[in-house]
Amino acid sequence: MTGGPLVFVDLDDTLFCSRRKTPDLNAEPIAYRSDGVALSFMTGRQRAFFDWLSRDAVIVPTTGRNAAALGRVRLGFADHAICSFGGLILRPDGSPEPRWRAHIEEQARAALPRLGGLLEAIRVEASRVGVDVRARPVADDGLELYLSIKHNADDAAALASLVPFVERHLPEGWRIGLNDNNLAVLPGFLGKEKAVTWFLEHLAAPHAFVLGAGDSFSDAPFLAVCDYVLTPAQSQLFARMLEASR
Repeated sequence: MTGGPLVFVDLDDTLFCSRRKTPDLNAEPIAYRSDGVALSFMTGRQRAFFDWLSRDAVIVPTTGRNAAALGRVRLGFADHAICSFGGLILRPDGSPEPRWRAHIEEQARAALPRLGGLLEAIRVEASRVGVDVRARPVADDGLELYLSIKHNADDAAALASLVPFVERHLPEGWRIGLNDNNLAVLPGFLGKEKAVTWFLEHLAAPHAFVLGAGDSFSDAPFLAVCDYVLTPAQSQLFARMLEASR
């Protein structure tokens, strides 16, 4: 790795947002769907934040996106990356870090039957209660790693109504991450914090200064591994801090 401070940074709602969350019509298109349609946008202030980090720090994207979705983010990341909530660490050339890949593969294959069973249960329950969602496993480098559930009409409240059902059916050690219209179901072996911890032990320079940036509750565990933390003022995490301060 190159020198400089090390910044593990979440992407969606930290560096850029969907059009629905970005009323600024001058926001820069920055991430795209597989068909080439712009999906996420970066405001001028978000661009200034990213450019400031880029000048002096080594940026490691730390995202729930899989490698293919990360590849459609046009920010020119040049170092390592952490994808799929920690399920994959990419080297600067885009290839999987083989030691971490081997570590994850065994656990992912063992968890696959429970992942498939939970996916089917969620689909059945959503249909029963009339919540219109799309639920799918997210795969990276040939491994199915976690479940993604989104409401087809972006109804975050309706999506959240499924959370009690999902929580009742989670295997021990599994957890969920809910942020707006994104519900992720994460097996126990998965976590950004696990990948960041391994990264610091095996890839980072000794005594590196480590900064974390993220917006959601699911980012909190990996942020806790860092020396200092940044979060957008309009974020799930900051809203909770404000609430706690009152």
